[in-house]
Amino acid sequence: METDKGPQWLPSRGMKITEKKEPIQLETRTTLFVNPYPYGDEIAILDPQTVESFEQIDHNNYWYTSDNPVWYHVHTSSGEGWINKQFADPIDAKPTLVTIQLNANTELMSYPTSGIWYKFAQLSPQVVHPSLYWDDKQGNRWYQVDSYVGKTWFSLNPYTDRIVQPGTEQAIQLSFYTQYYNSARISGDELLIQDRKVGYRKDSTWFVSLPFLSEGFRYTLNDSDGSFTFTSKMGYAFRVKPESNTATTLWQGADSRSVKLTKAPVRVADELYLDTADIRTLFGSLISENGSDIAFWLQAYNVAAPDIPYSIDKEKLKISASLVDNTQLLKSDANEDRPKLVVEDRGGTYDTAVQAGVEWVAPLRTDQALYQLNAVKQLKQGGNDLRAVIKIGERILWQQDFKVTFTQ
Repeated sequence: METDKGPQWLPSRGMKITEKKEPIQLETRTTLFVNPYPYGDEIAILDPQTVESFEQIDHNNYWYTSDNPVWYHVHTSSGEGWINKQFADPIDAKPTLVTIQLNANTELMSYPTSGIWYKFAQLSPQVVHPSLYWDDKQGNRWYQVDSYVGKTWFSLNPYTDRIVQPGTEQAIQLSFYTQYYNSARISGDELLIQDRKVGYRKDSTWFVSLPFLSEGFRYTLNDSDGSFTFTSKMGYAFRVKPESNTATTLWQGADSRSVKLTKAPVRVADELYLDTADIRTLFGSLISENGSDIAFWLQAYNVAAPDIPYSIDKEKLKISASLVDNTQLLKSDANEDRPKLVVEDRGGTYDTAVQAGVEWVAPLRTDQALYQLNAVKQLKQGGNDLRAVIKIGERILWQQDFKVTFTQ
């Protein structure tokens, strides 16, 4: 049966309502329903209190979870009705002062993971200030806000929304969007792709074909004057030369810095090989050996950077980046494999560079989390010629040269 208020609850075949009198402690806001059916009419939102039950359903075919399978028929000051502790604020929700920029329409839920879109309401793009947050078992973070339909919950869309940390309103925004993948089969001391040899092992070290990797990682190869330049579509490139243990990284076609290699590239026939340690450095890649093959991953990120200030009245310059990263490819604590933010003096030694620490902020959903990077650079009086770089290994994701004038 349906009315203009939506589908109405009817007892299902085999559903057993048993008489049971007991006090039920409601520790958080809980919805009181007319029937044991969450899409039906609501009587009230109950504040924390103790209510008396007189009937219960241990297994409701219409709606239940393994955590909260029981519906209770209760007497309350708001009247008689049904409750289920799934339709209540989580008891371990925590207060928060975070600011969130919603950049797309956002569904409002009665309660986190309840599956019920609250009265078919949503928030338009705006800045909100949640009062509570809660992390579910799947690793998703939910926020409670006072909305135009009352207290409701929502989860972030990590692709569009943004958590604004205090003092980071102008932070660089990084977000993981895909990965490139390639693998080769181990055959004795060789790596093979079908019949093609793409790597070999020498003195317990694997050397892998750079042309093979560039194909999987979408790099173009240019051979000029005995040097080999591998260029990505994102603006980063590196140049190597057989028998030379120094490589050069480039950004937007211009030399960036020299990189000392563990071992010089080796040319055998028509292939140029590099050892895996230097592959990690130059490609910024992940490498795993599982006994039968070696797999190579390359994480790709979008970067949106604001204008960097040209003048500052403090002796330290702070540059921040917010990173939305994948947590399935990388463990949450694998910060050494995540993008890093470096601020350095142009023309100076690399020893004076400042690298930001990576701080875990919050889960966003099952496979993504938010991280914060803050680099603080000591300034000298007057003009400071600086460079900010975001990179993995020596693979540059973004780079900007700028000048900051320090005035008292």
